[in-house]
Amino acid sequence: SNIASCLLMEDTSNFEMMQLAIFDGAQQVIAYPGIILGHERLCDAFADPQLRVFLDKYLAEVMQHAVSASPNMDIQTFKQEAMSRLENSEVPLQLVAENSSQRLKDKCMRVVPKLPKYDGPTVRPMGVLLACYARYLALSTSDVETTYSHAPDERLEEIMALASALWTATEAGMAAESVQKPIFEASQFIKGVFGEDIDLSETMLEEAFVSMVMAIYSQKVALTLEHFGMAPPPPAE
Repeated sequence: SNIASCLLMEDTSNFEMMQLAIFDGAQQVIAYPGIILGHERLCDAFADPQLRVFLDKYLAEVMQHAVSASPNMDIQTFKQEAMSRLENSEVPLQLVAENSSQRLKDKCMRVVPKLPKYDGPTVRPMGVLLACYARYLALSTSDVETTYSHAPDERLEEIMALASALWTATEAGMAAESVQKPIFEASQFIKGVFGEDIDLSETMLEEAFVSMVMAIYSQKVALTLEHFGMAPPPPAE
């Protein structure tokens, strides 16, 4: 019947979005900081406590705002199954990071329009992800945490240049007498990597991205993730 067909289409659409945003997205979320921190496989990155806290914070926002349950699978059950698969996955992070610009656009950036408008805390995990990705791409080797090579990407030279311009601007801005945020270069990076058609006008993603790039420049990825995972202080009595 038409009703059954509609339900089936809705179920398929919702399930596909859960697959993209939760399981596939989670792989992207831990791949780039994972490579920077010296992990080799998905299971290794997943076992890193700081990366796991970061992933949980990212998925909490995605699950609340960007996906809907399907009649045959609720969101929490799907997440539990996805996390079990990641925990046992020996897929190399370098394989997850192949064609990174397209994969990040398809599996992570596509949820941005579904997030609440002008909401900094909600978009902050995405800002951390993009900052880790930019750090992964940047050519600067003066303060890398481990030695790694970049995964193949047909646009690698182009997107590395964008990341390096952002990193250089961050370095110059942090060295200035009054700190200058690399807002222009951050915008150029996002549009250059993910396309001019991406509309962030009603989000605070660029602001979150810039803040996290500056944090990573100042204290590297591991300490940035450690601070990001800290619980907020208890309310004053």
